[in-house]
Amino acid sequence: ASSTCTRITLELSMRAQRRVSVLVACLVSMAMGNEQIDKDLQSVDCDTFTDCNSCAGATSWSGTACRWCPYPGDNSCHAYGSLVNPCSDDDQVTSVDTCAAKIAPKQVHIALAGEDVGSGMSVMWQTYLKSDSPTVRWGTSASDMSNTEAGSTNWYYEEGSYNHVAVLSGLSPGTTYWYQAGDSSVDSYSETFSFTTPKATADSPLKVAVVGDMGRAQFESGDVIASLSSHAANNSYDFLWFLGDIG
Repeated sequence: ASSTCTRITLELSMRAQRRVSVLVACLVSMAMGNEQIDKDLQSVDCDTFTDCNSCAGATSWSGTACRWCPYPGDNSCHAYGSLVNPCSDDDQVTSVDTCAAKIAPKQVHIALAGEDVGSGMSVMWQTYLKSDSPTVRWGTSASDMSNTEAGSTNWYYEEGSYNHVAVLSGLSPGTTYWYQAGDSSVDSYSETFSFTTPKATADSPLKVAVVGDMGRAQFESGDVIASLSSHAANNSYDFLWFLGDIG
């Protein structure tokens, strides 16, 4: 029988990641005396992978696919049937293609920034996977977005998503800028958007739309969004002021 034994690891604590090594794999290997089985049993554990791509493309010692849990409170790789995997079957990632889809920017939106009128803009977006290098690339032309601004990341719920923000500064009033939000480390960016900064002159009034509570899907929030979108398409307002409770 082979002299090498592989440990089967039982994850007992999500926080402490304590492990208990049992002799099951060793006993199977020695009893069957099969070098190939022993070699297979020595495959690395899923929890050795530290990113979605390497995890979702790997197979554990049992022959099942490893699965990545993107929840901000976990953000780690698990074996099939792991008792400490907080992700639901629908949320855990088991293919590299899904990793790429979950790092794609969602809900890209902007807000005025800077002390001087028209001098800055905050760009915000969301991803379902942690972004290593949240970045906004921008410029005064859709064909030349050579400027980049690194963003910061936070999250609010352990089973939620990641929120990113990058503040563009040094902008000129009354100027149109084009931008994309994404992750520079994997070259994954959103579609191209544009905004026009407010004019700084006192004789250029701003038209403002004010919204208190957008509501929820079951309470006709879609009607609110449709109305705001229609007015924006008709240039009925220059910027939108949310008093709170966007979701």
